[in-house]
Amino acid sequence: MNNHRFAPGSVYFARFPKLEQVLDRPDYNMDSMKPGATPRPVFVLRQLDEERVLIAPSTTEKLGKKLDPTSFVPISGYAMDKPGVLSYAKVSQIQPMPISKLLPADNPIQVDQLRPVDLDRVMLGSIYVTQTEQGYAKWISDIVSKNVRLDPQQLERQMTDELSLPDRPTESVRFPFKRGDIYMARYQPEIGNSDPARLTGQHPSIFLTDGENMHIPVGQTVVVPVLPNTEEYARYFSKHDVLLGDQRACMNQLQPMNRSWTDQQLLGQLTPGQQLEIDRGVLTSLGMREHIIERSKSLIQERLATLEPDPRSQPAREQAQPQPDLRPKPKSR
Repeated sequence: MNNHRFAPGSVYFARFPKLEQVLDRPDYNMDSMKPGATPRPVFVLRQLDEERVLIAPSTTEKLGKKLDPTSFVPISGYAMDKPGVLSYAKVSQIQPMPISKLLPADNPIQVDQLRPVDLDRVMLGSIYVTQTEQGYAKWISDIVSKNVRLDPQQLERQMTDELSLPDRPTESVRFPFKRGDIYMARYQPEIGNSDPARLTGQHPSIFLTDGENMHIPVGQTVVVPVLPNTEEYARYFSKHDVLLGDQRACMNQLQPMNRSWTDQQLLGQLTPGQQLEIDRGVLTSLGMREHIIERSKSLIQERLATLEPDPRSQPAREQAQPQPDLRPKPKSR
C-alpha cells in the first residue's frame, strides 16, 4: 500500500502501460513504452485510492503548431521537459494510472505544480471533453434554484457559457454513436503486468462523447464501464459509482477507448435521469464537486444581492392590539 499523498495539479514523470493489441484494430492510447519513447510528464487531477491517481498526460508541440484546444489544453508558461516548446494537457486521454507507474516507482518524486489557473483550465477541459458541461450546468442550476428565485433554463445557459470553450466542429463518421449509448468494449490487459486494479475483458460501456463531435481524435472516445454489482467486481467499485438496476457504472474506471475496440451493436441507452447521474458522477470523479459547490455559493450570493425582498418571506407584522382604557369608570347606581 502506498502512503504517499498526491495533490491535484502535482506533476510527475510516468511510463504509460503497453497494452495487448486487438488484431487489425488501431490503437490510439498513450504508450511511452514504444521503442525510443521516454517517460512523459502527467498532471494529477485527483487521487482515486491508495493505488491509483487520475491523470491527464502532458504533450509538447513546437511553437506555432495549432492544436485543438478542446483536446489539448495549453499550460501557460509551462515547458518543463523541452526548452522553447509549449506544453498541453491532453484531456481526451484522462485516465486512472497506477501509482507504480509514476517515477521513480519506489518513491515518486513531484517535479512541479500547476498554477491554480492552469489546474482550473485542465479541470474545465476535462468536463468539456467528456461532454459533461450540460451536467455541470444542470447541477448548479438545481442547487441555486433551490435557494433563490431564478429561471433554471437561464442559469443553465449562463453556466454553459461560463466554460468559455469553443464550439465543437462536427463531421460525419462511419460509427455515429450517441452520448449515453451503451456498447460492448474491450479493456486490454497490460503486457507483462497483471495489475489487479486494471479492468480487463469485454464489458458494456457508457459512451461519454458523440461520434459526430470531433473534439477528440478520430478513432477515440471516453467511456465508463458498467459491471455487475456483485462481490466479484468489488475491487473496481468506488463511492462515486452510479447504480443502474443490478449493474454499476464504475466512475473511477473512466478512461479513453479506441472506437475500433468496441462492438458496434447498440446494447442500450441511458435515460435522461440516468445520464444526469452519470454526469454528476463524472464531475465528482474528476474532483470538481467542491469547485461546483463553491461556484454555486457565489452565484447564490450574487443573485440574492440583486433581488428585491420577497414579501412572502418577511415575518408577518404584528397587528396593533387595542390599548386598555385605564380611566376610572363611573360607578353604577
